[in-house]
Amino acid sequence: MSGDRTETWAGGSDPVPAAGDQLAAATRVGRLVVLEQVGEGGMGRVYGAYDPLLDRRVCLKFLKSPDSDPGRDRRHRLMTEARALARLSHPNILPIHDVGEFEDQVYLVTEFVDGWTLDHWIAENSPATADVVDALLAAGEGLAAAHAQDIVHRDLKPENVMMGRDGRVRVMDFGLASRTASTDAEGRPYGTPRYMAPEQRRGEAATPATDQYAWCLTLAACLGAEVRDGEIDDTELSRLPLEEWQKRALRRGLSGEASARFENMSALMSATRPRQRRMGRTGMLLGLVGLASVTGALFAITRASDPCPPTPAPTTAWNAAQRSAMRDAFAATGLPYATQAFDHLTPLVDRYLDDWSVQHQSACAATHVRNEQSADLLDRRMVCLDSRLHQLDALGRLFAKPDTAMVDASMNAMLGLPSLDACADRENLLSKDPLPSDSQKRQSILALQARLTESNASVLAGRYSQAETILTEVQPAIVAQEYLPLHARHQLLLGTVRIDTGDRGKGLSDLEEAVFEAQMVGDLEMATIAALERASTGMRGGDPRESIDRWMNRARLLSVRTDNTEALAKWAFQSGQYQALLLGDTESALKHLESSLRLHTEHFGEDSPETGKVMNIYAWTLAAAGRNDQALEYGRRSLDIIEQAYGVFHNTYLVAANNYASILKEAGQSEAALTLLAKAYPAGRENVGPEHPHTLMLQLTKGTVLMELERYEEALPVFREVRETVAGSHGVTHRLYGMAAAGEGISLRETGLLAESERIMQTALDVGGEQYPPRDRALLYFELARTLAQSPDNRSRIRELTSLALSDLADGDTTLRSEVAAFAEQWK
Repeated sequence: MSGDRTETWAGGSDPVPAAGDQLAAATRVGRLVVLEQVGEGGMGRVYGAYDPLLDRRVCLKFLKSPDSDPGRDRRHRLMTEARALARLSHPNILPIHDVGEFEDQVYLVTEFVDGWTLDHWIAENSPATADVVDALLAAGEGLAAAHAQDIVHRDLKPENVMMGRDGRVRVMDFGLASRTASTDAEGRPYGTPRYMAPEQRRGEAATPATDQYAWCLTLAACLGAEVRDGEIDDTELSRLPLEEWQKRALRRGLSGEASARFENMSALMSATRPRQRRMGRTGMLLGLVGLASVTGALFAITRASDPCPPTPAPTTAWNAAQRSAMRDAFAATGLPYATQAFDHLTPLVDRYLDDWSVQHQSACAATHVRNEQSADLLDRRMVCLDSRLHQLDALGRLFAKPDTAMVDASMNAMLGLPSLDACADRENLLSKDPLPSDSQKRQSILALQARLTESNASVLAGRYSQAETILTEVQPAIVAQEYLPLHARHQLLLGTVRIDTGDRGKGLSDLEEAVFEAQMVGDLEMATIAALERASTGMRGGDPRESIDRWMNRARLLSVRTDNTEALAKWAFQSGQYQALLLGDTESALKHLESSLRLHTEHFGEDSPETGKVMNIYAWTLAAAGRNDQALEYGRRSLDIIEQAYGVFHNTYLVAANNYASILKEAGQSEAALTLLAKAYPAGRENVGPEHPHTLMLQLTKGTVLMELERYEEALPVFREVRETVAGSHGVTHRLYGMAAAGEGISLRETGLLAESERIMQTALDVGGEQYPPRDRALLYFELARTLAQSPDNRSRIRELTSLALSDLADGDTTLRSEVAAFAEQWK
């Protein structure tokens, strides 16, 4: 160990004096003889020492625990943790030879390394970029080994990585003090601020993802980037002498949320490791080994013939030129947020491609390196991965054509791509019918699957007519193949398209057939998707409760059977919406939504737009349950996430803003709700126009907020404008017409215009009542009854209306049903 290094074990970069006096040379600690002090850090003093029994030089490190953890218990805890570290055995971890106590202090005996800390090695030797990367990759392998033993470093930085003169890299100084507390006695987080992950700075427990963050900052700093307070400017990162895919890996490893980083350290290493070695550098290394050149040559041959080298995803639609063309196509739509929308897409695309590469290499290595996977399972995994990549490429080709609807659909289309996790699910893959062994038939099926992939991309992008054209073209060939998995996928897509184009009856039959066929061929992932879509369609269409319950239960059983986190999260979200929006059972809804929010956070990350959408509905339901403080907290957070991901012009933001405005109203913050609506409505009008349902919903919410403030004269023209706009653009049978009529009727009643109030609501019931969802129709019946209640001569009509309302609410909103029932009691 070089004598000029200063160690920082924990608590920041400022040295903290060890307890007790400095040990003099020749002091005996057990059988060891102290030679000199070589360093001092947050965990105490570090000495060079001699072990006479084994005739070797060692490093003696005294550990200083937090002031908040004194006495014998503290020493026992440190000894336990030190012994756990001593069990670590890896070439890239500084080995611990012994653990002991001396004058009430715990000490470690480690290997004494003749070399440099990484920062001094770079300063003194000016190594090539490739050598620096190799050194950090070796350190990463050591960290991965520690993580496998549930040990986190907590303070990785250049000063805690040694480069020996023997050429071996060793990670040292795992943070023992922080294994029993995340902060010191003064509340400061353990670690070195310059390399701390955000969660560590907040005083939260460190995880393997924390070490990922520090590793990325350490690599950047070693390559000359300016790193300050746990952050690096993206401009600095862009200047690093690395390949673009390596920079993308670093950006992911530096994600603010730990859940958005790589699944483990090994995955980060795979995504960062150089994909090819330059022959010139290999030749230089071989020239240096002298008499050991035979061994060196064998090593080079082994590396060169690696059966599973890291390779970038072979995308056909996402190279730099194609991305530039896509961005131009987005800009050509003239939408004010188009280029921002595309820029929001690119990190998602990069992550998908990086994850694909990691999975591809892992699948290959499982068969050809680790010998733990059959060739058949490898084939199934590769087919799955190829299908996922084809879907991403198909989306890219759609993005290259200017289309305003495409811009709006792009983010949700990208988020709607099937997860890559299923391609590593052994049970899921083996349960499916395999592709035919006959090569000609196999190729025909794969060609038809590629066409279905194009159709699915069109569905994700909202281009249903284009999707339907493809499905119609390939249907005869799919039937002729008599390959049921292909037919099941065709039925799923056809059902989805038919429902979205208005052919609901046939669409429902297609979805039901897809569920049963997918189950027959063992594709439970497809069966789950089809069952969720069937249940969702029934909810939107006002199907009988027993039908919705049947499909919801089937979707739940399939989700549980596949043990697919994403499917379980989506089922819980859908179930929560069903309970809250259609049944009015907020307590049951909150249980499902809490589960969905937890699963979405684990699977997608806390700041994912998918998580934000679940959080938004969860907040709305909290408000409906009267838990306003929580509703405001989650509602604000969800709106921030969605605005960050989509911008204020996107439909998803308009829906989220509308929901949060309702939450503000329920919490007694109606003026704040009006301010938010005043921000969202112009964006909606500019983006999708004043006739779009999302824009109209913002106006309806504005009307209800004004009524909450008893400003009925202001609310009246808002509702009237919405009703007339809906009549002209969507027709009087559209549910928004009924909702606007109810609001207008209430406003008219409260301003004393009873006859006009009755006429508006009765007309809405006459012209469109049969087409409205049961709850909306029940609300019209109830509000019309309340208007008629202003006159005692309408008792029989009031009884009739409340009876009709209660009938519509028999399986629905329990809160509204209770209110109607109480009103009806007064008119018996």
